[in-house]
Amino acid sequence: MGSIANGNSGIAWCDARVKIVEKSLPCSDILEMANAPTVAEVWSLIATHARNIGFDNIIFGTNRLRKDGTLGDKSDTFILSDLPDAFMKVLWEGERYKTSALVEWAGNNTGVVSLETGNRLVSEGKLTNAQAATHQLFFEQGVTSGYIIGLQLPNSTVASILGLLNFGQTHSEAARIWDREKDQFLALATIFNLRPQTLPVPLVDRVLTKRQLQVLRWIGQGKTMTETATILGIAPATVEKHLRQARETLGVATSTQAVLHAQINGQIFTES
Repeated sequence: MGSIANGNSGIAWCDARVKIVEKSLPCSDILEMANAPTVAEVWSLIATHARNIGFDNIIFGTNRLRKDGTLGDKSDTFILSDLPDAFMKVLWEGERYKTSALVEWAGNNTGVVSLETGNRLVSEGKLTNAQAATHQLFFEQGVTSGYIIGLQLPNSTVASILGLLNFGQTHSEAARIWDREKDQFLALATIFNLRPQTLPVPLVDRVLTKRQLQVLRWIGQGKTMTETATILGIAPATVEKHLRQARETLGVATSTQAVLHAQINGQIFTES
C-alpha cells in the first residue's frame, strides 16, 4: 500500500518500502528526508538514524564551490557536527582536516574508508608525517573506530564528506554494525546529501544582508543597476554600494561571480 505525506516541498508518494539496495529502506524515512523544510531538520534525521544503528557521533561537511583535491575555501564550507567542542576546535578551527588523508580521499571519491584503514597506512609508512599526526589526533581525542564517507555528485562542484565516529567501540564492533547497516545507511546518506543542495546553507563567514540579496536577485535576473534601483526604490549609487559590499563579503571580484556564488549556496530566490 502506498503512503502520502504533505510537506513544504509538496506532496510525495511512494510504496510503503522502497527497494533501493539489497535491504529495503522504509518509505517514511525517505519522505521525511525529502520533505524536511530546513537543513537543521534534515541533519536531525540523519544524526538520529546514525545513533540508532550504533554510532556515537556524526560530522558532515559540504562545499558547493570546491576546488580539486580539497573541500575548497573554508569560508564556503558548511559543517554540521555533534562531536565534542574540544575536538571540533582542533579539527575544524585548527584546520587539521586539511592534512587528513582519509578526508582528502573522501573529498575526491564516492565510497567508504574506515579509520582502521588509516591505521594500516600509518603502520606501513604510506602517510606523510603531517597526515600520520592528524590521523593520530582522532585517537588522542578519544575516537576508537569509525568510517569516513565520500558523497560526491558526478559532474558537480559540490564536495560532501560524512563521518561516523565511535568513542569506546572497537573496530571489530563497528565493522559488525557497518556490515549490517551500510546499505540502508548509504541510501539514506545519499538522499541526505542531495536535500541540502535545494535549501539555503547558512555560511557563517558569508552572510549577506537582506538588501544585498535583493540587489543580487534582480541583477541575476538581468536587470541593470538603474532598473534595480527603480524596483527597490533606492538610488543607483546605493545599488552599486550593495553590490560592492556583497562582492567583498563573498570574496569575489565581479558582480556576476557574486550572483553565481550566492545562487549556488541557495541564498538567492529564497526571500520570504
